[in-house]
Amino acid sequence: MRCRALMITESRDAGSISSSLDIDNLEVEGSENLYIDIKPIDKKRIRTVVKSNKIGTLINTLDDIIRCQIVAENLLAKN
Repeated sequence: MRCRALMITESRDAGSISSSLDIDNLEVEGSENLYIDIKPIDKKRIRTVVKSNKIGTLINTLDDIIRCQIVAENLLAKN
């Protein structure tokens, strides 16, 4: 079963944060066909799309992205 999630998050600087979070499209054998796309919507919002064949992988990936965004936002706030 193919699972898909769309996540919209707020950010201090969506362009900088989304650039730091974005990775090359992850279509690697053995990665459960994981797909991640992270793009800014505007100056304050980030759009993330995650697709996977397994719901657990999808949820874990979203959790990892959220944690990474929190770290990136905190680093940006300190500068």
